[in-house]
Amino acid sequence: MEGGRIMEVCFYKKLSNSDINYALEIPGDAMNLLPPDEDMRVLDRNDNVWTFNAATRGRGARYMRKDWGRFKKFAGLKKDDRLTLFLLHNAGQNIHTYKMVYSHSSSSLSSSSSSFLYMYKMEGGMEVCFQKNISVADIKAALEIPRGANLPPPDEDMRVLDQNNREWTFNAGTRRDGRRHMRKGWHPFKNSAGLRRGDRLTFYRLHNNTYKVVIERNLRLFGRTWW
Repeated sequence: MEGGRIMEVCFYKKLSNSDINYALEIPGDAMNLLPPDEDMRVLDRNDNVWTFNAATRGRGARYMRKDWGRFKKFAGLKKDDRLTLFLLHNAGQNIHTYKMVYSHSSSSLSSSSSSFLYMYKMEGGMEVCFQKNISVADIKAALEIPRGANLPPPDEDMRVLDQNNREWTFNAGTRRDGRRHMRKGWHPFKNSAGLRRGDRLTFYRLHNNTYKVVIERNLRLFGRTWW
């Protein structure tokens, strides 16, 4: 990628009144993806730098504070706006930097927060098509594609690179119920990758009809889940 930078989705959500009037509550499944009570260097869509801190409350919930109040005013955020936080991986650097992107509810995007995520163009020419946790059905049958995923028309082959840049050919056909499933190339890939239930798969578009698939595996350690 351009500049050796890869973006990983930490969370996305539709903003609530509490997020606007109080502090940004971190979704439960993302709480372990952010540093505990440490300052975070966050870039907005124009690469302005903000300092956030996701503090933990007594009941276990985590809230984004510090620059959040200034940021929401600067961005003009309101209830039902959609927000996505990415972790930037910079090649050769140990600095954790994040990117925060938002979309106003009055825009032409779908009201679905997942649709907003799929449509966001990532830096370096990569675009998130979809992300999901692998299910038992995905392992035993075929990979079910989340609704709203940005993929080519049904039955059109896709050139897909894995994390080792090994090339695969996938095809996401449509069933009678309208759902799309990845079949062609999926079984050899999942066997090669040793996929298990609960693994997280992210599908990116690189350019034209070339895609990138990234697999992450969680690890339970000291009572916490790490990816």
